[in-house]
Amino acid sequence: MKRVFGFGVLVALFLLILAGCSQPITGDEKTAADYVKASGYKISSYKGQIHKYILVKSKLYGSIESLQYRQMWGVQRNEPDPYFGKEITIYRFVVSDHPLEELYKTSTSVYVMLSEGKAIGGYSFPNKNMVGAVYSMDGRTVEEVTGLTYQEWAAQWQRKYE
Repeated sequence: MKRVFGFGVLVALFLLILAGCSQPITGDEKTAADYVKASGYKISSYKGQIHKYILVKSKLYGSIESLQYRQMWGVQRNEPDPYFGKEITIYRFVVSDHPLEELYKTSTSVYVMLSEGKAIGGYSFPNKNMVGAVYSMDGRTVEEVTGLTYQEWAAQWQRKYE
């Protein structure tokens, strides 16, 4: 009996140590998490900072690398222009109750973009092994966000950022 009790105490101590080691989120990650929650999503897991870059015009058009930035910025409410020369930090969260869950039958990640300590937008993508463009934070396509066909949007984007 003593041996079982001792093992239980050891397990309890180990769990207490683990619980004490988990840090509450602070700073930019908390700002990003608050933005996710304010958008109406419940956070299932925190994935932390996934990318950091300085936004320059060349990131938005003209190279293979620019495709990911065009997709990210294409589904935003805000134009990227005010953020040229500024650092953009992206945090990832797995959320529940997202519109893409029903469509893809899987959980969804949302990505929050911050600049100068403020959330400036975000995008989403299903947690599934697939390729394609990202969706807006609320699961809309670039066509739905802009009201343009993809071809119209792409031509307008090229004229502006080429």
